Amino acid sequence: RALVYDVNESRSLFTELPSIGTLELAPANISRMATLYPEYFRNAKQVIYCAGPTAEDPALRNLLTTSTQALGPRAGRLLFGRKGPGLDLEGVEAWAPLDDVVMGGASESEFILDPQGGEDGGPCGVFSGIVTSANRGGFVSVRTKNYSPPLNLSSATGLALRIKGTGSRFKLVLRADSGWDSVSFCSSFDTQRGAWQTVNLPFEDFTPVFRAKSVEGGAKLSAESIYSVQLMLSKFEYDEQLNPNFEEGRFALYVDEIKTYVDGETLKPQFVYVETTSSVSGEEQASRRSSGESAIRTSGLSYTIIRAASLVEEPAGAPLNCTQGGTSVVEGNIGVNDLADLCVTALDSSMAMDLTFEVKSSVPANKSWKVAKEGEMQDRRDLETCFKDLAPDF
Repeated sequence: RALVYDVNESRSLFTELPSIGTLELAPANISRMATLYPEYFRNAKQVIYCAGPTAEDPALRNLLTTSTQALGPRAGRLLFGRKGPGLDLEGVEAWAPLDDVVMGGASESEFILDPQGGEDGGPCGVFSGIVTSANRGGFVSVRTKNYSPPLNLSSATGLALRIKGTGSRFKLVLRADSGWDSVSFCSSFDTQRGAWQTVNLPFEDFTPVFRAKSVEGGAKLSAESIYSVQLMLSKFEYDEQLNPNFEEGRFALYVDEIKTYVDGETLKPQFVYVETTSSVSGEEQASRRSSGESAIRTSGLSYTIIRAASLVEEPAGAPLNCTQGGTSVVEGNIGVNDLADLCVTALDSSMAMDLTFEVKSSVPANKSWKVAKEGEMQDRRDLETCFKDLAPDF
């Protein structure tokens, strides 16, 4: 999906390109936040932004803000937990009990704020109450209100919970539709009595369930639209199997945070930023770069910052020179096709994480690159070697 100023004009630019998949064109002026509609970023996992010589800082900041909201920061998108110092917890007001009283049982629970119950003595949430199998009951739960719009968590591997329990087995329940009595997706987890622990629950391991019975042949969880999150303690696992770590009576599950996580093996740049050399002075260029690059580094997104030389129209495949340490105008040229290939390579390379570097063609600026034979073109996969000798910013 490409954000463009003029769809019709942009469509004409792409008519001569080979047809590979589908490219959606969406009208937007990224200097105006109001034009960056949430649907433009739906299902997006990575963003490339190429800033020309007249790029405005508000445009970059708008795009960073929207991208962070859509993709989630590398540290994980916070569904519940402390946003900063003090008692300000994200999402604490969204939870409400949903217990077995709905079917005649006698259990009861609540989700409250404990100002000093957190792992570091700060605030946390507490899911607590009394669970009993009296009156054919045996479960308690707390559930968020439906998110509006639903959360797109598809860029993450799963959800990570920082919790302290009493040795019982709980369930985390997600819903991919707005219904209150519909198919849900469940993942069970055990707690250690009195000990803080982190539990990672991959989305691919969630089981489709309807009223405590697994849905045979049911669809896998799609994390693109999560409508609600639910914590549950139940006498039953699934399909009338008993929970092996269940005790009737009082219980408490302390929750420091619930957030998304990404497997280390799948960590790749979320935001690839390209700034091309302009005609302004080196001092002006360095000042603008410092402001924009600082915003990227503090955004919470994983990133690659590419400082490119002047763009020229040449065949792809020229040898590239990637260096670090420069802050002014990058002397020389680089072909637009080579720069595009480098951006695409960065999207799929963990080695490109958190890099800032300058790039230009190794061919002298007063000479043009020509491919004598098709076999002389540099394979796009080889471009990843450009990153191996570069040092990350952190």
